[in-house]
Amino acid sequence: MSREDVAKGQTTHLRNAMEGVMFPYLRLILVLLWVACTAGVVLIAGLSLGFVSLATFAWAGVIGIVLGVPAGLLNWAYLRPRRSRQIGWNWRIADWVRDTKI
Repeated sequence: MSREDVAKGQTTHLRNAMEGVMFPYLRLILVLLWVACTAGVVLIAGLSLGFVSLATFAWAGVIGIVLGVPAGLLNWAYLRPRRSRQIGWNWRIADWVRDTKI
């Protein structure tokens, strides 16, 4: 085995090791944006309807998480269709989102 083959093998090994360490920043940012925006819309709607209490804020947070997390993940699947298939997202709705053309 030549020196170049050894160096190439080490580089490939390091690259494969780094793929497991990488943090999904795009996915995190999209989910956080969807959760915050959804909770903000629910909060504004609740306050404008006159529900001024701590429960309005709590419900806005819960609804933001329940609706925002799946919406952010589906948005990511739309933006990164090959990666979402690669990690095993084979849900029917994810397939529909990936195949949607604007």
